[in-house]
Amino acid sequence: MLLLALNLTKALNLMKSRMIKLALAILLAPCFATAAVQIDLPISGISYSSATGNLYATVESSAGPMFGNRLLEISPISGQILASVFVGSEPGPIGTSPDSAVAWVGMRGAPQFRRIDLATMTAGTTFNVGIGSLSSLFVEDIEVMPGFPETVAISRRNQGFSPRHEGVAVYDAGVIRATTTPGHTGSNSIEFTQTGSNLIGLNNETTEFGLREMTVSPNGVTIVRVVPANSGFGTKFAYNDGSICPTT
Repeated sequence: MLLLALNLTKALNLMKSRMIKLALAILLAPCFATAAVQIDLPISGISYSSATGNLYATVESSAGPMFGNRLLEISPISGQILASVFVGSEPGPIGTSPDSAVAWVGMRGAPQFRRIDLATMTAGTTFNVGIGSLSSLFVEDIEVMPGFPETVAISRRNQGFSPRHEGVAVYDAGVIRATTTPGHTGSNSIEFTQTGSNLIGLNNETTEFGLREMTVSPNGVTIVRVVPANSGFGTKFAYNDGSICPTT
C-alpha cells in the first residue's frame, strides 16, 4: 500500500527545489509529519537520527564559509543549529544509522563518501565510490544497513551521461562487495527494510519507473523482482514498517 506524506512532501519538495528555504519535518508516525520549522540555508540533503533525536542536513558551498560544505546538527523542536562539521565538496545525500549515532554522506562535488560520528560531530575517513566505464562514480543515494553502522548501500551515478544510473553496491567500511546490480536502468532511490537483508529501490530516471526488491548478502546485492510503480521523474520515497511513502 502506498501512503502519501502530505506535509513531508511539501517539506522535501522545498529542499529539492534548491530554494533558500528548508522545511524540517518531525516524523512521529510512519509517513506523516506533524510539525515544521524553517532555516534560511541552501540544503541538499536531510536525515533524522533516532539515536540522537536530532536532524542532520548537508549544506551547499553557496551558503558561504560559515556553513557551506558542512553537515549541520539541528534541533527538530526549535530549529536551532547545535553543531556543524566540514565533510567535503558539495555534500549531498545523507544516510543515518537507525540504531547508532553514525551518518554517511555522499559528495556531489567529488566521487566520494564519508563517515560522520554524530555523537562527537567528527568526520572520519573519506572513501572513493569507484570508477565506471564512462566516468568516476558518484553517490546518488546512500543508506545505512540496520544493525551494521559501518555498512552502507549506495545508488551510484556517472557524471555527465544519460542515463546516469550505475547500479547499487554495498560497502563495508569503504570496501565494496563483489556483486552489484546493473547500471543504465535501476534503483536511483533506495531504502533498507527493517531487517537489513533487503533493499527497496525506485527507478526515477527513465519511463520504466520500476520498483525493485533486492537481497543483500555477504557477496553484495542482487535484484529479486521488479514491479511497475505509478511514479514519475525525480520521485523519491521513504520506507517505514512495510509502507512505501512517496516524498516528491
